[in-house]
Amino acid sequence: MRRRPEAPARSPLPPFEKGGTEGGFPRLRRAAVLACLVAVLSTACQPPHPSDPTTPEPTPARTDFRNPQSCVEDFDPAADYFPAKAAPRFAERFAVEYYPHYKLVTVTLPDGRSFRYLLLQCGTPRPAGYGDAEFVQIPVRTVVTTSTAELPHLVTLDLVDRLVGHDDPDYVSSPEVRRRIAAGQVREVGRETRLNLEILLAVDPELVLMSTLGGFESGSDARLRQAGVAVAYVPSYLETTPLGTAEWILFTACFFNREDAAAGPFSEVAERYQELAALGRTARERPTVFTGAPIGDVWHVPGGESFMAHLVEDAGGRYLWDDQPVAGSVPLAIESVYERAENADFWLHPGLWGSLDALAAADERFTALAAFGQRRVYANDARMNEVGVQGVGGNDYWETGIARPDVVLADLLRIFHPELVPGHELVYHRRLDE
Repeated sequence: MRRRPEAPARSPLPPFEKGGTEGGFPRLRRAAVLACLVAVLSTACQPPHPSDPTTPEPTPARTDFRNPQSCVEDFDPAADYFPAKAAPRFAERFAVEYYPHYKLVTVTLPDGRSFRYLLLQCGTPRPAGYGDAEFVQIPVRTVVTTSTAELPHLVTLDLVDRLVGHDDPDYVSSPEVRRRIAAGQVREVGRETRLNLEILLAVDPELVLMSTLGGFESGSDARLRQAGVAVAYVPSYLETTPLGTAEWILFTACFFNREDAAAGPFSEVAERYQELAALGRTARERPTVFTGAPIGDVWHVPGGESFMAHLVEDAGGRYLWDDQPVAGSVPLAIESVYERAENADFWLHPGLWGSLDALAAADERFTALAAFGQRRVYANDARMNEVGVQGVGGNDYWETGIARPDVVLADLLRIFHPELVPGHELVYHRRLDE
């Protein structure tokens, strides 16, 4: 891993970076189950910490179906407990069905597999059937995340106080989340798919939003479910469009009954993105673009149906591998990439190499590319938190950038067609050696 030069000052991110707190609600404890499972994992059972007898148990809120943050005290089968409802317009990998006191959320993969989550309003009876669905009592009070992609959701929805664990704090950019990490309120629960179950269970989450980049079946899942912790897969990266990926804020909101708080901000993002994409379509010339960098002898390029390909197209560019009909990445020999990209106008996101000199030192063949010679190489690392190993920490492009594709698109328009967005300063991107 190479250390890149000191990052330039961050450009301000447009609205929706916000935080806040919200009260919880009473719920049955799982302490006994958690203690036993932690004992199995650690081979030594520690007695549970006794409850403070001077602290009274919280009083349940009165039934108010207009306040979905309350637990239901007197169930009314005729009431609609979810006045705000999510209706995804761009996301293709999740769907939500609403019933009077529960929701059915379905995640569908490109290979046809699906996962169902029965979200039951606290204090209401569990419906019959749905034996194949993961049961989740909502609104969720405590959550663990294993990807930075969901952190902007919690910030926008004023739910950062519900976050009790994250997989690797070094890669977190959000100031609100970093403050909770520094205060010891968010614990590190592992890295990538190697979760530390003892620590994870000690923070007592009611929900784990599980990244699927390392696969959909890990040994951690079954152990967590044994302890009564719900696990929800979040394969938002499998969406083919930037707005489809960003719309997963509605998925997160469903678990907290915060669909109302998600709809407005996302609609503004979608409207601005579509306005910018319309600008991109007015461009008379479409510069050619390629992305990424080789790892070893293989160069993985995004497919022609990927969100990256859509971003380039919407920004008025022509992505060189738009003829590859896949949403994921395509592994190619380095030589084949050189051949097609030799005369390309722009090179985006050249891996961890943070300067033209570093690129040239890594592979002299890079210098023969037209984009290199014309100094049209742009990295997406303008918002690095610089707290990680060797000074390379979290890249906010992979955090708020996922939630704000409108800002990413504005960056690309500024790079390809600056005359179309004269007032925009780059936020996530920087030109190498500037």
